[in-house]
Amino acid sequence: MFAAVLCLCLSSLSSLRSGDLEALEQIVVPSVEFAETPMKDGIEFLVQRSRELDAAEEDPNRKGINVVLLGDFKDEQLTLRLAGVPLGQVLHVVAELVDAKVEVGPEVVVISRGSSYEAVKRKEGSEPLEARLRRIVIPSIEFQDTPLKDALEFLQQRSSELDKEREKGVGGVNIVLKGRQPVQVSLRLQGVSLYAALEMTVRNAGYQMEIREHMVFVDLVDGGH
Repeated sequence: MFAAVLCLCLSSLSSLRSGDLEALEQIVVPSVEFAETPMKDGIEFLVQRSRELDAAEEDPNRKGINVVLLGDFKDEQLTLRLAGVPLGQVLHVVAELVDAKVEVGPEVVVISRGSSYEAVKRKEGSEPLEARLRRIVIPSIEFQDTPLKDALEFLQQRSSELDKEREKGVGGVNIVLKGRQPVQVSLRLQGVSLYAALEMTVRNAGYQMEIREHMVFVDLVDGGH
C-alpha cells in the first residue's frame, strides 16, 4: 500500500524524550511517499523506522519515538510525497491532512482529534508516588481492543515486577478503577515511564487519573459529570 524512504539524521532520536519540538525539527526526512496509506500504517511505519535508525540509543527498548493516535482514524488514508523535510513538520502535515493536532510530550508524540481535557490530576502529598511513576520504565506495551480494567491490571503487575523499591517491601503502584464500563484500549508504546503509560492509557479510553498519596485513582472525566 505504501512506499517510503526515511533517513533520520543530525540528532539522536532519544532527544525526543525531552519534549522539545526543536529536536523534531533537527531530524530530517529525505523522502516520504504515502499512496492511500491507512493512517495507522503510516504512523507505525515511521515509528518502526525511527527505532531501526536510532544508532545513538544503546537500550533497544528506548530506541526511536513513540506516537499515539487519540481519536477515530480508522477510515483515514494518507497520500503524501515529501523530500528533505524535518520529522516534526512531517507529523504536522500528516495531522493537518486528517484535521488533527500534534502534541509533543516528554516521552510521547500525540496526534489527536477533539477537545483536550486535564487527564492527570494530583492530590496533596502525591509527589513521592508521582516520582515513582516516572522512575519505573515499562519496556513494551501493546494493547489491542483490551478492556481498560485488564490494561490497568497489566500495568499494576508490571509496576510490581519492575520497581526497584520492591526489595524494600514497598514495590509497585496501587491502581484503582472506578466503575466497570465496557471501554477498550488500543495502544502500543516502547520504553516509556509508568507515568506516561498510564496517562496514554486513560486518555485512550477517555478517562482521567488522579495521583494520590498511596494510589492512582482512575475515573471518568470529572467523575462522569
